[in-house]
Amino acid sequence: MPLKNKISISWFRVIYLILVAIAMYLLASQISQLKGSIGHLKASNKIDDLIVLIFVISTYFFAALTYFSISLKPIKYLRTLIIQFGISTLNKFLPAGLGTISGNYAYLHKSGHSKDQSVAIVATDSIIGVIANLLLLTILIAYLPFSKFNHLPIKTDLILIIILAILLVAAVILSVPIWRRNILKRLKSILHDIYYYRFLKKKLFYGLLCQIGLTLAYVLALSFSLKSVSVSIPIGSVMVAYSFAIWLGTVIPAPGGAGSVDAGLVSGLLIFKISLPQVVAAVIIFRLISFWLPAVIGIAPLVWSYRRRYL
Repeated sequence: MPLKNKISISWFRVIYLILVAIAMYLLASQISQLKGSIGHLKASNKIDDLIVLIFVISTYFFAALTYFSISLKPIKYLRTLIIQFGISTLNKFLPAGLGTISGNYAYLHKSGHSKDQSVAIVATDSIIGVIANLLLLTILIAYLPFSKFNHLPIKTDLILIIILAILLVAAVILSVPIWRRNILKRLKSILHDIYYYRFLKKKLFYGLLCQIGLTLAYVLALSFSLKSVSVSIPIGSVMVAYSFAIWLGTVIPAPGGAGSVDAGLVSGLLIFKISLPQVVAAVIIFRLISFWLPAVIGIAPLVWSYRRRYL
């Protein structure tokens, strides 16, 4: 491995360890309040927990239906569904969704798609997933102005600091030639990938509907996780917290979003005047059912997929 790559990887690990250390410190400072989360977990409504499980399972149906809709060649829906469960386990071991990307690419390529077509489908799935999330947030903000949300007051100074920090990071990235070239290369690659769909607008539309359904299913699962510990907030607030956690998990590429998504969910929900013990209990329920349980359930489908040479 080139020395340059070794240095970049080591720096990534250092930054990641620093972020983990900060999170652990913040967690330790609140440990007295977190003890109350155990009581909320024990008293959680099991019917609501079951509803969370149903919504989480439905996300795999939507994910399979998305690929079934945007696939450039015929694929079997039931097989795609089983493989999505297997890929969910694979994704727990790789950062930044690489398990999902590589798994679906392998499946599509072995289903008769060319390498370029497989890349195009996976890239399109990611793109319409982002669009679905942003579309839901846009509708939310348009019909439910932020002033109507029951949230903690956010100081103007803090907002300005966040905006300046984002602009500074963007300026630094664009000022480094190699990073700027990589971004432009990535954009060109995305444009090339969606070239396949210039005459397939219906496929994109159906895929977008599936991604909207998938996102809503996760948001509803989180909503019922909160309801399970006697917390009731508007679905719009849940959507904001969920989106924040997903974007944070993308920025901090931990395997399967472990740690980063959890921290994002806790931070996002605390804004809406919910006690820390209840937030932690709800997030534990949501992540146990949406993250850890599928990781176990997906082992058998993953082994089956490899034995049948679908991956």
